[in-house]
Amino acid sequence: MSAGCAILRKATAMAVVLVACLFGGALADDAGKTATLNRALSEIAELGRSIHQRIEEACVLIDNLNQQRELLKNEINQERGRQDISSFRQAVQIKRIDNNLRLMQQLDAYIGRLNGSVEYFRGANQLLNFYARQARDDLLMLKTLQDADISGLMKKIADAKNEFEIVLNKPLFVASEPYPRSMEAIWNDILKK
Repeated sequence: MSAGCAILRKATAMAVVLVACLFGGALADDAGKTATLNRALSEIAELGRSIHQRIEEACVLIDNLNQQRELLKNEINQERGRQDISSFRQAVQIKRIDNNLRLMQQLDAYIGRLNGSVEYFRGANQLLNFYARQARDDLLMLKTLQDADISGLMKKIADAKNEFEIVLNKPLFVASEPYPRSMEAIWNDILKK
């Protein structure tokens, strides 16, 4: 498991726990608004769990793709040693090295896109945690003021929920996009290590 994914998993798990803790015992006199805010907190917690699950899925994929990338790199180095290859031009003449470089190019692009998805979901979790804190504060305000306006917060939560649910139903990345790193750049990285 990559260190970055491990840190992201811990941070996300803590965020989900924080959201769950925000259910707190704030009972307001205004039952309708209290029920609405509690329902929103429940939805935020559920959405947070779904986001956490997607981060887990992405991290597992990243780890697997990194392992595959390392295997391909090792094959290239073995073939390099057998054939005494030192230049990129020579390397792409060998079918096995050329194929492995192409596969590594794809893997690098996939890993980059998955990392982008993980970052997006981390930001989504942070936003949801912010809204959950606001909802908890509104529950406390209702307890004392009994006339707090929650419509603005409820709209923000609904908008965020709609956006994140749409993204959660999409694939983590699109494989058909172009590959940003050239095979030669990957080759040069292999030579450096």
